[in-house]
Amino acid sequence: MSLTAIIWLGLFLTLTAKGFSRPIWSVCAYLMTYFAAPQFWWWGRSGMLSMTTSWNLYAACALALTVAMHWPTRQKLTSTARRTYFLLVLFSINAGLVHFLFASNPLLSYTQFDLAWKQSLLAVLTYFAVQSKEDLRIFLIALFCGCVYVGFEVVVRDAGSIERGRLEGIHLPGASDSNGVSGLLTMGLMIGAYLFVSGKSTWPIKTITVLGSVWIVEVLLRCNSRGAFLAAIASTGWLIWGTRGAARKRILTVCALGVFGILMMAQDSKIFERFSTTFAGEEERDASADERLQFWKAALRMLADHPLGSGGEAAFASDLGVKYIADIRNEYRAVHNGYLDIATGWGAQGFLLFAMAIGSAAWNAYKVLAESRRDPNGSPEALDSTLVGATVLGILISQLIVAMFISSLDNEWFYWCTTLLLLYAACYQLDTDSPTSDSWDA
Repeated sequence: MSLTAIIWLGLFLTLTAKGFSRPIWSVCAYLMTYFAAPQFWWWGRSGMLSMTTSWNLYAACALALTVAMHWPTRQKLTSTARRTYFLLVLFSINAGLVHFLFASNPLLSYTQFDLAWKQSLLAVLTYFAVQSKEDLRIFLIALFCGCVYVGFEVVVRDAGSIERGRLEGIHLPGASDSNGVSGLLTMGLMIGAYLFVSGKSTWPIKTITVLGSVWIVEVLLRCNSRGAFLAAIASTGWLIWGTRGAARKRILTVCALGVFGILMMAQDSKIFERFSTTFAGEEERDASADERLQFWKAALRMLADHPLGSGGEAAFASDLGVKYIADIRNEYRAVHNGYLDIATGWGAQGFLLFAMAIGSAAWNAYKVLAESRRDPNGSPEALDSTLVGATVLGILISQLIVAMFISSLDNEWFYWCTTLLLLYAACYQLDTDSPTSDSWDA
C-alpha cells in the first residue's frame, strides 16, 4: 500500500470517528470518497482495492448513523426544505414509475432511478448533519478541498492525459470526461473566491486558497470546455452583481486578480478559438458545436413523441433514442444537455418536479440574500451572509449553465447545490414558521 493510500485511509477513519460527535465530519468523509475515491486514482488501485470498492457506501452509512445518533437534537426542516425534499421524493417516485412502465433501456434506466432516490436521501442526511453556520462553512471548505485535490493530482502528479487538445482520463462519479470534470470544478472557483474575501479566513488560509484556486484554473484550461468557461464567466458576473458595498469591493478585487491570473495562464490560442465558436454563426460553428445542436433538436422531437419519458438516459443511450439521431450518428450517444436529459428520460412531469425543487430552494436563498444586502456596510453578520449567499447562488448558476452542455442536471452535485441553498437560508434566516433554535447561531 502506498504512502498516499495510508494517509487517505487515516484521514477517512479520523473524519468518520469525529462524525460521531459532530455529524458534519461524516459529510467530509463522504466527500473524500467522491473526489478521492481510491478506485479512480493510481494510489488506490492496488492494495486498497483488495480491501473494498465500497468506500462511498460505508461513508454514507456512517453519515446516516451519526445523524441518527444526533436525531433528538436535530434541526427541524424549514418549510422550504420540507417542500423541496418532498418534490425530490416525488421526482424519485416518478422516476420509478417511468422506469417500470416506459424504460427503453431498462438496465441503464434502473441505474439512473437507483441514483435518484439515493441522492435524495443523502441530500436530506447532509441537511441534518449541518447544524450551524460554522458547519456550513466546513461543508463549503470540504467541497473546495475536493476540487483542489483534483487540481493537485493533475498539475503536480500529472494525472490524466491530453487527447485532441483536452484533458481526459480523470474520473469522478458522474464526471468521467473533460466536460464533466471542468463543470464540477467551477464550483471550486466560487468557493475559493468566498474563502479569500471572507473575514473569517486567516492569511495562511487565504494563501492556501490562492494556490488551490490556481490548480483548479489550470485544470479548467486543460479541459478546454465551453460550458465551464461560460459558467465561470456568468457566475463571476453574478458575484459582482449579487453583492453590495464592502462585499462587492472585496469581490471586485478578487475578480480582478483572478482575471489577470487567468490571462497569464491561458497562453494557448486554441482555448480562445474554441470558446469563440460558442457564439459563431452557422458557417463558422465547429463540427462539435453543430452536432450538439442537432442532438438537442432530436431530443425535442423525442420529447414531443414521448412526453411521459422513456427511462433514464433514453436520449440517446437506447434503441428508441438512437432512432432520432440515426442521420447524425447511428450509435448510443449522450444528449449533452441536462435539461433535455431529464425531460426525455423522466418525462415533462419529472423535469417540472426537479425544476420546482431547485427553484424553491434558490428563491428562498435569494430572499435571505436580498435581506442581508440591505445592510451592505453594516454588521459583520450581514457581510458574511451576503458573501455566503452570493457564493451558494453563484455555485447554482454555474452548474445550471454547465448543464446546458452536459447531461449533469440530475448528478449528485446538483443535490449538493440544492442542500447548500436550503442550509444557507436556514442558517442565516429561519423560515417564519420554523422553530427558533440557538444551534443555528454562529
